[in-house]
Amino acid sequence: MITIKYRPNTNSLTIKGHATPIVCAAASMVFYNLCAVLREYPEEAFALPLEMKEALGKRGVTSVKCMPSKAYETLIDHDFFYALKGYETLMGNYPEHVNLVVMQK
Repeated sequence: MITIKYRPNTNSLTIKGHATPIVCAAASMVFYNLCAVLREYPEEAFALPLEMKEALGKRGVTSVKCMPSKAYETLIDHDFFYALKGYETLMGNYPEHVNLVVMQK
């Protein structure tokens, strides 16, 4: 089972666990895409430095966390929204393998 946790108040997304190869590949692709988009922003887009951690191996934890500056807040929130839609779709298709938890603000 893959568990994805999103904390909107800190723009923090954490992925933990393992599932079938196709589900893991899909979950990883959404994560890598989000990270690639966030890396495209200039430094001033973030009030605090962008944090990315990628685990090696099948059972590690992968996470991204950022605090957008006011000028980039809407854009970065949209990037996380887009990633969450991908995870919601994945969970809808593979509910026995994916659990998405969105923490309240």
